[in-house]
Parts: sequence; structure tokens; C-alpha cells
Amino acid sequence: MEKERSPSVSEELNEAEKVARNWYIMEGREKFHHISMKLASEGVNSFSIGKDGLCSIRTEKGFRRVAAIRDFPAQKMLVIKKELEKEGIYYVKLSGRYMWVTRRE
Repeated sequence: MEKERSPSVSEELNEAEKVARNWYIMEGREKFHHISMKLASEGVNSFSIGKDGLCSIRTEKGFRRVAAIRDFPAQKMLVIKKELEKEGIYYVKLSGRYMWVTRRE
């Protein structure tokens, strides 16, 4: 009888990275583009995304929620950061629980 092999930790991490990358390709790219274009039309080039997928901009009075990204893979923000920066039009900074996305002009 053959023993069933369970996935190693590195295989699970690779699978989670694949899921995050696929999310970006299938949904995320369009969502980020839409949000950044909408904000650019208002003269805003930078926004943050929390682990809960809520997007906010900094204002004089604090922060204002501008969008929500459903199913945002927050556990793999680094993968999303790399994918966004590959586009060549975004600068992305990870800061604690937030990811700051700035559209390059």
C-alpha cells in the first residue's frame, strides 16, 4: 500500500503564490487600473489597500475610503506588489498592514 504524500510547506507557499498571481491576472489588474484611473481623474495618484481590501486615500481630514477590493489576497501582498510593479506604471510600498500604490506619471 502506497503512503499518500502530503504537500510540503514550500509547496503550499508556492500554491498560495500561484493563487495570488492568478487573482491578479484574472481580476486584480483591472481593479487596480480602474481605481487608479478614477483617482487620477480627481488629481490623486496614491492610495492604500488594507488587508481587508479597503482602499483609502489620505486627505486633510484623515483618510477617505474610495473603494473595496473583494477577495484581495492580503496574505500574499508581496506577490501582488511584484505583479503591479511589473506593469511599469505603479510604485508599490508595503507598510505593516497596508500596501500603498502610487501611479507613476
